[in-house]
Amino acid sequence: MGIAIRYEGETSDINKIKEIIQYAVFTAKSLGWEAVPIEEEGYVVEEKLTIPEENKVIKFKLFYSKELYKKLMLKNGKESYRFGVIINPREPFKTESLEITFFRDGDKWVIKGFTKTQVFDESFMPNLVAHQIIITMLLTIKYTWLKDMEIVDEGEYYVPLKEEEKEKIAKEHIAEEYRERFMKLEPFDFKRLVENQLMLGKIINMFASAIADLGFNVETPSFKIFKENMGGDIR
Repeated sequence: MGIAIRYEGETSDINKIKEIIQYAVFTAKSLGWEAVPIEEEGYVVEEKLTIPEENKVIKFKLFYSKELYKKLMLKNGKESYRFGVIINPREPFKTESLEITFFRDGDKWVIKGFTKTQVFDESFMPNLVAHQIIITMLLTIKYTWLKDMEIVDEGEYYVPLKEEEKEKIAKEHIAEEYRERFMKLEPFDFKRLVENQLMLGKIINMFASAIADLGFNVETPSFKIFKENMGGDIR
């Protein structure tokens, strides 16, 4: 269960890949999240998914480490190599890992993965923010380095700007009964999100300042920075 985010792209430019990984590591560490580098040899296997109700067969490629390839007794794989970083959000976020990794497939390097966020009860509410952060990271990678990268977001925070991209995602990933609704969705306004977050931060700091005036000790991270910027004088 959960709200899935799927992404896939490719490039033959190794310098782009290095910059993407550097960006992912920088962002993760800035958030206090764990960033685990990974390098491993393995195999690329072509898989098939049959959708009987639509009379369609979807072919796709997956990377398997040597250990998993052997354990699953797979065959006909092509030798490959994968490297990148695995990002693990820390508390209060409770989400799956985000893999920014690339595997070699011929003369191309492919990024392909998915992660999930979920909200089962109030303790999982921070995952809504984690979901927005992950989508923003993937959008940055798409618009900065991998223009043709596909992103499918069940949370609908990302809706393609281009109609042809939206149509492709609808056809390949969205169930037929939901396609018309998906096609009518408007792209998520990230600029408005940032503005709203900044406004919310100002409101929180004003509220914290008022509480501090009453004699209570307030030490939220953002309020601490706010006090430092004011030279310690918050009155």
